[in-house]
This record gives sequence, structure tokens and C-alpha cells, in this order.
Amino acid sequence: MRKAIRFGLAGLLAVGLLAMAPAAFANSAAPAKGGIKASGKCSASGVWKLKASRDNGKIEVEFEVDQIKPGQTWDVTLSDNGNTFFSGTKTPSLDSFHVRKRTANQTGTDMIVANATNQVTGETCDGSLNFG
Repeated sequence: MRKAIRFGLAGLLAVGLLAMAPAAFANSAAPAKGGIKASGKCSASGVWKLKASRDNGKIEVEFEVDQIKPGQTWDVTLSDNGNTFFSGTKTPSLDSFHVRKRTANQTGTDMIVANATNQVTGETCDGSLNFG
């Protein structure tokens, strides 16, 4: 009888784990939707991260610069195949800033370029990736 109960409990545990598996795989499959990332060092102490992913027929672009001095203004530009789709300034209150914008998904491969220049120190952060 004890043996039957142990096998029954083991079977229930296995079924429960299998039932949870699709949810786990669905979450881990998110990058397969076409998202790609690039990262690198800036010209001084900063580091940059650039990400592009599909978003309802457009491309969502995220550009982040970390390990920088708070309170200093940065000029930031994002472009897609040479066409600027964001140009502005960011002044981080902590040690990083983040820009998230969408652009049209052009025919073929999109060359996404992100540039940031510190107005005080001249430090530059230049990143790019090909999305397609």
C-alpha cells in the first residue's frame, strides 16, 4: 500500500511539473520575437546598451548609458538607416539614463545607430546594431 501511495504522489508531482513547463518555455521564448542587443564602452567611464525588438509592425529601440556622473546633460541621437527618429537631451539624476523610442521597420535590414555626447566632459557613447 505504501509503495502505491509513493508512486501515486510521484506521478502527481510529474504531472504538475509538466503542466508548469509550457509557461516556463513561453517566458524563455520572448527573445525569439526578433529582439537583439549590443553593448560596449564609452570613451571614458560609461558603458552603453542598445536593444531593438519588434513591436506591432515597428521597431522598439532602447538605448541606455550607465556608470556616468549624475546631473550632467547628454545630447542623444537615435537613427535608423541614417534617418534620425530621436534627437534630444538627457540629464540623469542617478548614474544612468534610458531612451525608449519606436521607428518604422524599413524594408530589409535596419541599421540602428545610437550616439550620446556629454555636454560637460565630451565623453561619447556610440553604439549600433543591424536589425532585420
